[in-house]
Amino acid sequence: MDSEFEYIVKITVIGDPSIGKSSLCSYYIYGNIMEQIYAPTIGIEFFTKRLKIKDKNIKLEIWDTAGQERFKSITKQYYRNSSGIFLCFSLNNPSSFYHLNDHIMEIKKELEDPNIILIGTFCDLPKLISQKDIQKFIDENKFEYFEVSSKTGANINNAFNALINNVNDLIDCNMLDCKLHVISNEKPVQNCCWT
Repeated sequence: MDSEFEYIVKITVIGDPSIGKSSLCSYYIYGNIMEQIYAPTIGIEFFTKRLKIKDKNIKLEIWDTAGQERFKSITKQYYRNSSGIFLCFSLNNPSSFYHLNDHIMEIKKELEDPNIILIGTFCDLPKLISQKDIQKFIDENKFEYFEVSSKTGANINNAFNALINNVNDLIDCNMLDCKLHVISNEKPVQNCCWT
């Protein structure tokens, strides 16, 4: 129940289709890939996890968006009220890297100052994008960056911890309000938006 938590933190996972977004989320939640995820996400997949960050009881909501073009008008509304975003591409799929700027444009239509971490998936496979191009993109956008593998688990916890710690810092600085506010005996009301 939401009343067990003081905060609800929404993380949205964005990127092209078939680049391992669902596997990334599944590995973080379950510690492995549950029943190998090969089918594309339709609309949205939803994951939750309980966290204790410093003195905060947090319900983490992970919104895994479909990457297919036909779902774009549906999934972009899920960017709203995101506390943090994983912007993903596959290290062995150059087109997913070249589409990152399109995703950034869509994000910025909904969020004024998004908290984004860049994720390169499939780091266990041969890299088909030059490190120079990746570094140039990172420098231009000033993103924190992790290369991850849902097969080995490499860097997945590090990436989530970094984004969650960024969110926690924003909450502590009163730059982000994800706190549940109880009104009398009614259901808690969540505020989670950029101020």
